[in-house]
Parts: sequence; structure tokens; C-alpha cells
Amino acid sequence: MKRNFRYQRAILASSLQIARDRMTGKGRTLTAARIVLRICPDFLSRIERPSLVVAVVQASHDPSCRDLIADLLGGSGTVVYANDGDGADSVVDLFLRGKKKKRDQKAALIINLDAAEGDKVLPYLKPDLVVVGGLSLADSAFNEDMQLVSLRKLTDRIDAKGKVLLLGDDVETVFMAPHSKRVLYSVARMEGEGSDHIPLSEDRKTCPVCGKKLAYEYTRFGRLGKAQCPSCGFETPQADYVGVPDLEARAIALKGVSYWLLRDDLYGAYTETAAIAAALELGVDSAQIRGILKDMDTLSEGEE
Repeated sequence: MKRNFRYQRAILASSLQIARDRMTGKGRTLTAARIVLRICPDFLSRIERPSLVVAVVQASHDPSCRDLIADLLGGSGTVVYANDGDGADSVVDLFLRGKKKKRDQKAALIINLDAAEGDKVLPYLKPDLVVVGGLSLADSAFNEDMQLVSLRKLTDRIDAKGKVLLLGDDVETVFMAPHSKRVLYSVARMEGEGSDHIPLSEDRKTCPVCGKKLAYEYTRFGRLGKAQCPSCGFETPQADYVGVPDLEARAIALKGVSYWLLRDDLYGAYTETAAIAAALELGVDSAQIRGILKDMDTLSEGEE
């Protein structure tokens, strides 16, 4: 960890900006963090890295997957810090504001990142686990295409020593991060599920191996599903973690263990499958996860 002149200059400029914000009554802004990144783009490589870093990279601005992973780790006794937002500036802001104290180097840092922002953070912090969540649930085809382009560029820069948790129900993401240890998650086909009412996006109609037309057993959201190629034999791979949801019972099973389903819809099933898989990969016991999820549901009922 070498702190050069640019780093020292960035810290000085950010301190002056933070003081200026307080004096003018603006409160907390991300201006100081943006100044740091402009002066010292590799700032995050020059700080004391937390002992555990988890990054959730996705297209939507929904932080629910990041928040749930943080809740599961925090509930298991780990001190957790998380960014507010999904940009590189929000990660830098954590360190500038002193929330990530030096004495808490053994704590976990859980960050939510837009795929387009990832190259400003991941090569420097080198996460122990990168969770690709929500990319195929983007709210427009244009947004999704832009996110996929960003992620494809990014996956070659993810540290090969870390793990990558990928969405196995998407033919566009299962080949990402080829140099890392890849773990796939998916949600099992539910009763009565067939072709989605949303037409398949163009990228998912053709085989990623030979370019011929794919055949789908079922589709979801116009972007996900179980596919196989009659021409070359490619098929959606078997995932390491398969969530089996029971929406009526508000439950989801992974590896033979049943967990409480916090949100009783398919999107919630994907979010919870990713978060539980991440927690299990990070060493949290399944019994602890069960208790934490049940307690979270009890708390949410009490707030209604």
C-alpha cells in the first residue's frame, strides 16, 4: 500500500471540500469523493483493505441483494459496512467519512455497484466474492445491453483469486469471469411455468456458442430461462445453488434446507437465492441464516 503524492493531494482536497460542505450547511454530499477519484483514480488501492470485501454488481439501482447479504453477515456476528448508492464515489465516501475505522479491519465491506462503475472499484479492492445480481432484470432492453457490455469488459479485470457468483438462468452471463472460480445460482422452474408473456430479447434467442437458434423449456422476464441448442448441444448449465420457491408457503429451499421467503414473488426468490448462496459461500451456517431470515420477517410484520 503505497501512498503517493496524488493520494495525499486527494485527501487534502477532500478534507477541504467536506469542511466547506459543513460550513455552507449542505450536509453530506459525494462531492469530496468525486474530487478524490478525479485526482487519484486508484485511491482504493492505496487504503487499508478490509479483510473481507463482497461486491454486488447489477443493472438495477435496487440494493436489496446487497442489503440482504449485509443482514445475513451482520446477523452472524460480523461487523458490516455498506455503501449508500451504487457508484464508485459512494465506496470512497465510506473511507473519507471515517465509517470504516482502522480498528475494524477485520470487518466486512459489502458494496453495491452499477456494472458501469465496477472498473473504478473492483480492480483495486479485489473482492473476495463478486455477486452478479439483477442484470437480466433490467427495466429496458437498452439499459440491459449497456450493462452487459460494461460487465463483459469488467469480468476480465476481476481478481482471479476471488469467487464470482453468477446468474445461471441467463445464457449471456454464464460465460462471464472465465479466469475466476465461478459459482452459479438459479431459481427452479415452478408449477405451470412455460413461455413468458414477454418476448425474448434478441441476445437470448441465439446460442452463445454457435449462433444458431436456441430452444427454451421456459422463459422469464423475456431474458431468463432454461435453454438448449439443437445444433451444438449447448444447454443452460446446472447451477451450484438452486432456489426452489413455494410462494404460497413463503418458503424457499436450497440444498435441502428450507428458508423463509421475505418477498413472495419471483424477483424476491432470485434476490434471496443469491444472498443465501453468497452467505453460505462466505461460511455462514444454514441454521443461522434460517433464524436471521425468520427474525427479519417478524420485525417487518411488527412494523406494519
